[in-house]
Amino acid sequence: HQTGRPLDIVAMGPLTNIAEALRTAPDVLRRFIGDVYISGGNIDAKDGNDLDCGGSTNAAECNIFLDAVAAQEVLQAGLRVHMVDTAASNHLPMPRRLPVSLRHQVNPGSGSAPLQYLIIGALQVFVDTSTHQPYFYDPAVSVWRHLQVVQARETLRTWVPEASAPEFCKARRQLRVRVNLQWSPTYGTLFRGGVDASLVDFCWAPNDQLFLLEFLGPMFRHRRREYLLDWLSTGGDDAGSGMPGRVVAVLAAAVTASVSSAIAAGLLAWQRRRSS
Repeated sequence: HQTGRPLDIVAMGPLTNIAEALRTAPDVLRRFIGDVYISGGNIDAKDGNDLDCGGSTNAAECNIFLDAVAAQEVLQAGLRVHMVDTAASNHLPMPRRLPVSLRHQVNPGSGSAPLQYLIIGALQVFVDTSTHQPYFYDPAVSVWRHLQVVQARETLRTWVPEASAPEFCKARRQLRVRVNLQWSPTYGTLFRGGVDASLVDFCWAPNDQLFLLEFLGPMFRHRRREYLLDWLSTGGDDAGSGMPGRVVAVLAAAVTASVSSAIAAGLLAWQRRRSS
């Protein structure tokens, strides 16, 4: 309200606080919220990870399952909602030796070294606490929102058609979905259609190369493009290890939320330092 600009919300966990804000001041929220970007959800009960967040019999994705009522309230609030769901995680596998390899790129005497070690440590926790192939899942929605804003600014500044900018989502789908609130093995999953369904913009297939360049590039600038793209093309030190490159699995919600928060806080501190 003070800046005169709409506020975008990036949610990498359950939507409890957003739903509470909508209940408290719905008119204010609808007036000043621009877009809502959500990491979570799985359509038609596919690729769920309830087992990772404490369940064993449910097919839902953790971020939605942990407060399914709040998720449905946010979807029905009439906001512009964009979602990176579990299907998208298949395009964002993380090489298990990536933290080790990135550590070799750090110059211990540089001013950015402490923050680089923070990012590497967070990624190492990501690997060490996972019982299966890790994925860059939650952070993807932050990168998507960032690139959407950058692309919009460049379009206004240069009058270049939006389609000419690098596209983060190689495949997008606009679907009307609802959260299943009936207690059953599919509680908390997303289903298509129905009188209470809402339109959601899904990033179906994220651009893995663009994601890594934007996510790690600001912190590891030297040789970043060649280095990161080489990781993507070869699979890094995991190549030939027998680890499936794109296994359908998602990290535990508690782990991904804490790791994503640490990485986001580190990057925010880095950006503030650069601008000061």
